[in-house]
Amino acid sequence: LVPLIGEPPLEFGGAFHAAVQAFYVEMAVNSLKLEPNSLRDNATLLAKKSFLDHLRERNSSLPTSIESDQKRSVERGLYLLEAYFHKWRNETLVNEIRPDTGEPYVEIGFSLYLMEWRNRPVMYVGRLDRIMRSRVDNRLRIVETKTTTQGLSQFVTNTRPNHQITGYHWAARELLHLDVAGTIWDCIFVSSRQPKLSGTDWETRGIDIEKDFNRTETRRTQTDVEEFLYDLSSDVEEYLSWKYSEKARWPRNAPGACHSYGGCTYRDVCITNANPQIMANRFKREKWEPFKVNIVQK
Repeated sequence: LVPLIGEPPLEFGGAFHAAVQAFYVEMAVNSLKLEPNSLRDNATLLAKKSFLDHLRERNSSLPTSIESDQKRSVERGLYLLEAYFHKWRNETLVNEIRPDTGEPYVEIGFSLYLMEWRNRPVMYVGRLDRIMRSRVDNRLRIVETKTTTQGLSQFVTNTRPNHQITGYHWAARELLHLDVAGTIWDCIFVSSRQPKLSGTDWETRGIDIEKDFNRTETRRTQTDVEEFLYDLSSDVEEYLSWKYSEKARWPRNAPGACHSYGGCTYRDVCITNANPQIMANRFKREKWEPFKVNIVQK
């Protein structure tokens, strides 16, 4: 079931990811052709264009003005992008280039064999935001970008336990054969702060350059990965047992994820006990085809 109207957290987060991808690809591709300041300015313009293009392609319902009651707006997104690239202008991370394609490790889709279930292959599919190399210790880091309305002091505690991050470490080592030291949890706070008529340049755009951005590092051992794979295999077996059963419906696992990350897309389906009218008016049915993307596969 695919929502007919996009959820603001997903629309905003998707557009922000598209923008960051455009920025770092431009920084890698033209690093030797342009002087640093011109390169960053050009990359920032491309990022903002990608942000808008992403929303336009999906016929986004995000409000335009930052003065909207909705925290996630087009205007706030563009301001946050400018501030984000300014905040990390002196970062010690540089793009790592793929030896097979000469392109940077940015938005790398992957598909990795996990197990067999009743003679069916089960693949673990995901997408890495980017992989960069530290100038400090010359080791690689996965960088995972997150936009959130949760206070960053609390949000950074989500790094561990975190199956998404542990799965990325497994994929990077097993599939890409990269020695990854850790993951940078790169957080962007989406506030309801309104622009000030007077104040610093960022305050006039509703940005707190110190409080709205945070990066912290989390690491994984081989034991962490092995325990993750055990949990993942158990989840797969439970899911597929239901999928291929003759049961008319599955049990709901509320309220665990109902209100997280802006709320589950299908929350109203559960609230109305799968009311057929809600299903027909708010969703369309599409076949899920995760392999129809540009991926590295094993």
